[in-house]
Amino acid sequence: MKVTNQERFAFGILEIAMVVRDTLEYFVPNEKGYDLNRYESRKVILKNLTSERSPLYAFASQNGLGTEKDDKGNDVPRRGQRVLNSLNDLISTAYGEDPRFIRVIDGKVTVDPSYFVPVLEQIIGVRETLNDIINVVLTSLKNSHPEELDPVFEELIAAEQRLSRAIELRITAMQLNTTFLRFQNDVRRYINDLRTSTTTDPTKDPDFKVTNDPTVAYDNAEMGKLFGYMNFLIAHSKETDDEFKNTCETMRTKARSFIGDPRITDLNAFMHEFAGLFIPLIRSASQKVTPLFQEVFTSIRDYEQNLHQGAPAAQPVAETPHTDVDKLSEALASSTPAADENVHQTEDAETK
Repeated sequence: MKVTNQERFAFGILEIAMVVRDTLEYFVPNEKGYDLNRYESRKVILKNLTSERSPLYAFASQNGLGTEKDDKGNDVPRRGQRVLNSLNDLISTAYGEDPRFIRVIDGKVTVDPSYFVPVLEQIIGVRETLNDIINVVLTSLKNSHPEELDPVFEELIAAEQRLSRAIELRITAMQLNTTFLRFQNDVRRYINDLRTSTTTDPTKDPDFKVTNDPTVAYDNAEMGKLFGYMNFLIAHSKETDDEFKNTCETMRTKARSFIGDPRITDLNAFMHEFAGLFIPLIRSASQKVTPLFQEVFTSIRDYEQNLHQGAPAAQPVAETPHTDVDKLSEALASSTPAADENVHQTEDAETK
């Protein structure tokens, strides 16, 4: 593969994006434990690829570091600074000196599941931002010097983004399953507590809402966020083939069963199928990414070896796109609520 300085620049951002994607490994239970060396290696990669000599830092610098005044006179991060802030927040949570999500205790990598939903939001937001930055660089190169963009590199970017979104959607499905089970259990606990402390059955009260219980309300909010992540990822997918689009549509349709449309009759079977929807796509995309990445990595390594030592990476050719965690927040604000409709299904289970 032929290499240009712009491709070398985009590859440096791609490597960060891949580590962000691979952080989803810690959402999947591993009976044998997580590889400590792999975790430490990811920390080093992120540190090196976000340094002041990195392509991402150069991109952020061109788009503005530090703060500026908004219309109300408040100090707000400039566009480039927002990119770095969102990534640094994720690094701090998962790979920092005192991380909250992932910790190394007695030489073992341990994960705190209570951070699954907020960290998933960080990963999705950061990934979409990095995806857009890479796409902006490639689009600019394609428009200005199309002959310099190698088809192999372009194919790698498309395949890797497909893989990443498929994994993110699978993890989202797994979290919807887990949170729904917790929601149901907490609803049952709340109803049973009320039955033992009052003379009336709360499920017979037309004004009764399970979300009056703080724990159930929290579960409900988590479900709403996960619906938002699903809708956000599907909306931002650039995939045009029927396999990916049909799988996304199947996920959306099946996800409505969490609010009783239709009601789930066999919970174990439903959750097994729902969590596994994207497994075939993950397998096929992974098989495509692996050889492409190796070819591109080798070509870029050889290219860099031929450069003078300390040669700077190419400078960014366009402004930061307007896709970041703010867009994910907008998606969450309009997401489908998980509960009160959910209550009816739980109540049916209670009255049987």
